[in-house]
Amino acid sequence: MKNFSLILIGALIFSCSENKTNTNESTKTQAGSVVTGMIVEGENAVGDDFQGKIAPNFSWKDAEGNLQTLENLRGKVVILDFWATWCPPCRAEIPHFIDLYSDYSSKGLVIVGVSVDQEGISVVENFVKQNKMNYPQVVVKEDVVRAYGISPIPTTFILDKEGKIVNRYIGYNEKIVFEEEIKKLF
Repeated sequence: MKNFSLILIGALIFSCSENKTNTNESTKTQAGSVVTGMIVEGENAVGDDFQGKIAPNFSWKDAEGNLQTLENLRGKVVILDFWATWCPPCRAEIPHFIDLYSDYSSKGLVIVGVSVDQEGISVVENFVKQNKMNYPQVVVKEDVVRAYGISPIPTTFILDKEGKIVNRYIGYNEKIVFEEEIKKLF
């Protein structure tokens, strides 16, 4: 497990700045809160044929300690942003997600930041506060990273109201890329 973590960190550091695009409120998690999450057992991994498939479900405890799942977000357009505090392209995208959440949450957009940081939740909490991130954050372990096939970061998934993956973006993207995608889903 330690070797896997080192390999994953090395791969993410090496390739987190790649820029590729692959095109083949029912949650109580408070905006700006940081909690831990894990995959729901039996979920299939995301492969190259991801479009139109239901996103792997994962769970987390919200700020009040209530169990939440990705499945709870059905009926909303969802952006899942896999990122880390140490990743420059991830950090560069955060203002886009802050703006998108401010502009579209009232229309049914939910953004969940999915941190792959392994230094602990306090590192992410401090980063979220310093950067005034207004959307919920879930710190995940290897099971969620594997289920979504994350490498490199940032990797962002757009989910429709049925929980199906509409698109996956790998690497840094401008706000307009995400905005055009979500507007089609409202």
